[in-house]
Amino acid sequence: MPFKPASQVATRSNDGNFGRVEAIDLKTRQVVWSERQRAPIASSLLASAGGLVFSGARDRHFRAYDAATGKVLWLREYGCNIVAKIDYHSLTLETKEGKKRVCWNSEIAPHNFEGFFLNMGDMLVKAGDWETARKIYGDAKLSSTYSQWQYRQVLEDRIRDAQDNVAAFNAPADATNRGDKRITVSTAFSCMACHRQ
Repeated sequence: MPFKPASQVATRSNDGNFGRVEAIDLKTRQVVWSERQRAPIASSLLASAGGLVFSGARDRHFRAYDAATGKVLWLREYGCNIVAKIDYHSLTLETKEGKKRVCWNSEIAPHNFEGFFLNMGDMLVKAGDWETARKIYGDAKLSSTYSQWQYRQVLEDRIRDAQDNVAAFNAPADATNRGDKRITVSTAFSCMACHRQ
């Protein structure tokens, strides 16, 4: 193919949006949905078993999309660009050997995976997105050590009470919202959710 100057290359859109996340049906090769944004995507994408797709962009936003529709379900701004490369093959196999990855269970955090999704779900509930939180909470159950996790009932209660916990997690700390009616980082078990045997 001959080289063409950038000025002669047709662009899909000149609307000022440089970022795009698309879902493609691999059987039909058709675009199922497309979500455009101003900033380019700066990370690999990660799809969860709970029907979510995560991405980071140069506009400092971390987004969660509904995998079926492409709707942005959750958006969080951070103080830096969200740039990450995901090693997809390493995500398919849990291992105790080799290079360690964020959220893998380890000797010092035997339930890091479960605790991560408990904490992330709580943050979504506090932000008012209890429906997405239920999906995120559900991902904690995918851990091979879930059946040994001492906080299984806390997670089940969080799933059941997600909508009601929006108000509880946003209420000022006082005698009425102690214990498990507070966001994980404010509870007595915050560190133990990941680190307790």
